[in-house]
Amino acid sequence: MKNKPLTIAVDMYGCPNRCLHCWLSHMPNRIMEPDADKWIVDQFRPYFDQITFFSWLREPDFCPDYRERWKRDNTLSVNAVPPRFELASFWRLVRDQDYVCFLKEVGVQCVQLTFFGMEETTDRYIGRKGAFQELLNATEILLANKISPRWQAFINEENKDELPVLLHLAEELKLSERCEAINKTFRFFVHPGS
Repeated sequence: MKNKPLTIAVDMYGCPNRCLHCWLSHMPNRIMEPDADKWIVDQFRPYFDQITFFSWLREPDFCPDYRERWKRDNTLSVNAVPPRFELASFWRLVRDQDYVCFLKEVGVQCVQLTFFGMEETTDRYIGRKGAFQELLNATEILLANKISPRWQAFINEENKDELPVLLHLAEELKLSERCEAINKTFRFFVHPGS
C-alpha cells in the first residue's frame, strides 16, 4: 500500500449548518485537541508515501483561524498538497470580509452554493433561518471579488415547483452575464434529493 495515495478528512471543528441532506447527520460541533491532527497522520505515515490531510469534513474553513489551519493541513500532508475545491464556507463568507481574500490567495476560482428551493425551504433544509439570504449575499461577495458562484440545488417532491423559481431568480440577477463579465462561467445544476 505504500505507493498508493491516502486522503484523510477529519471533522476537527464542526459545521454551522444542520442540513437535512447531510450524510453525517447532526453531529455535535466539537473542537479536537490541538495535536490530534498530527497524531492521526502519524498513524498512517509508515504505510503511505503520500498523504493528503483535510481538517474539515462538513464545513471547510469553519476554524476561526482558517489561514493557519490551511497552512497546517499543508504541513501535515506528506508529499501532497490538499487541493482547494469549489467548496467554501458561505457562513464565513458573509461574516468575515477577509475570507474572500483568503479564497483568492489560495487560488479559488469558483465556489459552490447549495439551495433547496426558495427562502423558507432552503432555510429549513440548511437548518438555519437566514441561510437563503446568506447564500444570495455570498453570491454577490464572490462576484465582486471575481470568483464565480456555482449554484447547486437538490430536488425532491416537496420543492420541485420551487426550483424553476430559483432558476428564474438566477436569471433576474443576471448571474450568467455577470460571470461572463469577469471571464467566468455561471453554473446552475440540480441533484436528485431524498
